[in-house]
Amino acid sequence: MIIRRFYISIIVRVILISLNSLVIVVALQNPTHFFTIGITCSLFVVQILLLIRYINRTNNDLLLFYESLVNQDSTNSLPINSRGNKELNKIFNAISQRISFLKIEKEVQYQYLKHVVDHLEIGLFAFASDGKVELVNRAALKLFQTSAINDINVLNAYHDGLSDTILNLSPDRQRIVRLTINNDPLNISVRAINFRLHDDMIRLVSFHDINDELNETELKSWEKLIRVLTHEIMNSISPINSLTTTLSRIYQSDDKPKSIAQLNENDIKDTISGLSIIDKRSKGLMEFVKKYRQIYSIPQPVKESFRVKEVFEGIRHLYINEYQKKGIDFIVKVFPENIELLADKAMIEQVLINLTKNAIESIDSNTDGVIEMIAFRNEMSHLTIQVKDNGKGIAPDVLDDIFVPFFTTKNNGSGIGLSLSRQIMQMHSGTIKVQSEEGKGSTFSMGF
Repeated sequence: MIIRRFYISIIVRVILISLNSLVIVVALQNPTHFFTIGITCSLFVVQILLLIRYINRTNNDLLLFYESLVNQDSTNSLPINSRGNKELNKIFNAISQRISFLKIEKEVQYQYLKHVVDHLEIGLFAFASDGKVELVNRAALKLFQTSAINDINVLNAYHDGLSDTILNLSPDRQRIVRLTINNDPLNISVRAINFRLHDDMIRLVSFHDINDELNETELKSWEKLIRVLTHEIMNSISPINSLTTTLSRIYQSDDKPKSIAQLNENDIKDTISGLSIIDKRSKGLMEFVKKYRQIYSIPQPVKESFRVKEVFEGIRHLYINEYQKKGIDFIVKVFPENIELLADKAMIEQVLINLTKNAIESIDSNTDGVIEMIAFRNEMSHLTIQVKDNGKGIAPDVLDDIFVPFFTTKNNGSGIGLSLSRQIMQMHSGTIKVQSEEGKGSTFSMGF
């Protein structure tokens, strides 16, 4: 509509100029009409100037219109009642008002987001590829006890190499960093994600002070461990204490030692039997302490790359007699079959041996037992190993305690297998979790 009006206006002006030119040509054929020639020539010049002025004014309006769009400038406006293109001016002013509204709405959204980010108790900051910090919330400033963080390299003052740790941190992976801020040691959970903003790659980093959570978890772990230790020690000390009291009564009468003549053959046999029991319980307690030291003296893993399927087949061959005797179907699944793992092969084998042994023991001989050893990559492309069984499962009231050292539900169990397995997985920056339903079986998942 606007362009058509512009074309019509130009065409009308061109037609008038053409008619005026025709009049000038006719007037020039009669040189005596000086007045007519002068008027028509003057009118011709005026029409040309008006055409140029109209085109220039329209071009200037369009230029202002485009510049306002490019710069998102809503302060410019054109008079609607002017003699120019009223339609164009109306649209220009409407767009200016729209730009003004969008700018206000954008500022409102920014302030809303800023308040939300500042309200979070987790420290957040985002930085560009050049290390310049684009966003930082109050929790981050409070954590580092500073008023501003402008560059990522500033963080090295709190922990040597912290900026490199953040830069090299894999997206969606957690890293625990120990910082000392104003002589106050802190355990910080660090996570990072990347996203593209315009042409620049932005990394958003979160800092979460997990001191309280770690202290609470550590306290609960110690409570569980002390409960188990107390149980095991009392099981050994109580019989010893009872036997020493009994033996003392054999050799004492009215708090005075008996003479050799007062002792008989049964007294000697009871003494030998009591000492034998004390010896066994003492050795059992020493073995218990040895196992305790074993859990907390695991060597550092020596990592190598190996095929997971080969390890699975080795475990299956190792327990072939046990699962065939019970009629258990042992299934190995690896997706893809050539999947490899960078870890301490012997340690991972030890974890799988513990899980397989538990799975076999949980299945009764009179059931159609099935054990599945599965390896696959999850949606994050992280390797997951699972050991599944359809055995008797784990009771819900003990499920939280199965990884506690020396906790066991077996009559002849040591209670160190699963605890050792969890420590091995932690040393590989991995996890081990369990899902179990009593009467239906268990699934142990190892995440790398």
